[in-house]
Amino acid sequence: MLDRIKKIIELSELTRRDFALKIGVDPSAFYSMLNGGRKISDRTIALIASRFNVSEEWIRNGSGSMFKSKERITDADITRRHILDLYSKLPRELQEELEKLSSEILRKAKEVRTTFPQKIAIIGDNNTDIEINQ
Repeated sequence: MLDRIKKIIELSELTRRDFALKIGVDPSAFYSMLNGGRKISDRTIALIASRFNVSEEWIRNGSGSMFKSKERITDADITRRHILDLYSKLPRELQEELEKLSSEILRKAKEVRTTFPQKIAIIGDNNTDIEINQ
């Protein structure tokens, strides 16, 4: 199993430290797991599988396909991942400010939908029209 996890790390092109951080595991604890000093928990295996789209069955015993079935990744998925990655790098106090701002934006968007239930035209900064269909 350790060899399979090391292969995932290699394919991810991340350092072991960054890999551990991506799955939410303390890097020193993760190093100990990779060196056989600590048991790899079911939770850690599930985190690796989920974060890197790898089959848990393949991680555990090498059977089946390494990767889960191919899923269609849209531009929105990529944007969402990028935003979450940027958010995770912010200091906690800035994350809290962003959360407040996001809540305010959502609240105002709901007000706009209530006021204009059909179609909204917004003029952008570059005199470009953006239509939002309800």
